[in-house]
Amino acid sequence: MVSPHPDAPTFRKTAAIPSMTATAIRVILNTPHRQMPDITLTSQETRDAAAYILTLKEER
Repeated sequence: MVSPHPDAPTFRKTAAIPSMTATAIRVILNTPHRQMPDITLTSQETRDAAAYILTLKEER
């Protein structure tokens, strides 16, 4: 899915940020954003999403 907001980073770009960690992703996912729908994830869903996003980090 592509965001309707052209400045929104993809999951792959988010994963590529050198300092990005699972904890940082969980904070991002649990922080309300002005122009995003209100999505409620369980703790397990948030952990799973963070783990998935980190799998997109390219090895160098």
